[in-house]
Amino acid sequence: MISKVGKERQMRKVLSLSIFALLVTDATISMAAKNYSITPILDASVGWNSNYYYSSADEIDVYTYLIQPGISFNYQTARTSTELKATLDGNAYSGSETLDDFIGYTVEFDVNRSTKSNKLTLGLMDQLSYTRDPELLGELENATSRELYMINTLSPYLQYNLDRFKAGLDYENIITRYDEDASEDTTLHKGSLELLYKMNRTFEFGPRLEVEAMDYDKDSADYQGTDVSAVLVRKGKFLSLRGGIGYHKRTFDDAEDSELDDVSWNLALESQATGFKKTSFKLALTKDMNDSTSYGPGYYSVLQVNGSLERKVGPRLTLGCSASYEKNEYELTDQENDIWQVSATVKYPLTDWLKLELGIGHQTQDSTEDNEDYQNTSGLLKLTFVSK
Repeated sequence: MISKVGKERQMRKVLSLSIFALLVTDATISMAAKNYSITPILDASVGWNSNYYYSSADEIDVYTYLIQPGISFNYQTARTSTELKATLDGNAYSGSETLDDFIGYTVEFDVNRSTKSNKLTLGLMDQLSYTRDPELLGELENATSRELYMINTLSPYLQYNLDRFKAGLDYENIITRYDEDASEDTTLHKGSLELLYKMNRTFEFGPRLEVEAMDYDKDSADYQGTDVSAVLVRKGKFLSLRGGIGYHKRTFDDAEDSELDDVSWNLALESQATGFKKTSFKLALTKDMNDSTSYGPGYYSVLQVNGSLERKVGPRLTLGCSASYEKNEYELTDQENDIWQVSATVKYPLTDWLKLELGIGHQTQDSTEDNEDYQNTSGLLKLTFVSK
């Protein structure tokens, strides 16, 4: 438990960094080639959840007050790009007697370099967070835990372009560490090799091989997996499309769990700025097994549909909406979950240096296990400082 004095010291640190970020108004470091820039970051928001713990019985209204001071660094040359973004995330709560205020953090790093011929590109991405947000645990996870945890995703990659072929090699390492000993820490290794044949300027297809290895620190059985698929990519003026279908198999170290397999497929459709000036939209469909990087009831087969639409109305106002549906079928039990989620957002620049965002959303889970049912309505008011 953090004492009242400790909480006040933490919040003073965040406020001090906030003041510093506001004072740093010169966003560009003047150097010979002017390839470097430093930009201060300051976001402040109030979030509300009608059922913060996603409980089926004891619903608790919780307000989350978040202030995020930080800094963004950018370096750009003809063949090298480097971006670094870091924020302190000061979280304070009202409505729950069990939630402790805390100082989290988010660090994002992205660097890539191409050769003079642009045939070879090397890159490295990393994201480190200390948070309570369960959504960072994975796109196919349905975790509802509000425990504090650290998650780090490291992703080096290599891409090589020939006249008719494009080869990509990726590796992803995800480390999850919880503050509470009762939760299970995980380390996931995942690598992929993709070889695409370019039919023309807009159409590509080819095979993809993905291998994975999950390591748990407690009782869950470690596993190794293989996913072999065929991939199709279409890039047009108005829309880009990427789809794939394959076979996903996992083998567990524990003989009781033995083996799981499933047909995997995905389809992603996205609008392009070259065809739509004021409107953008995305649609994604996925069928696969979850990674189970979260502390939860285990493995399940996922059918997930996500869609979002954003429209610029007039010179300043932007409206957005999104909806999703997810069906989970658990492999080791008869449990099934249906999850629906809808949201709407309004974005408006109050001044040249201050942006306002308003959002509202609703999420419902209907489970064959009655104690897993829940509903949650959420709201958001966010202010973003824009450096010039």
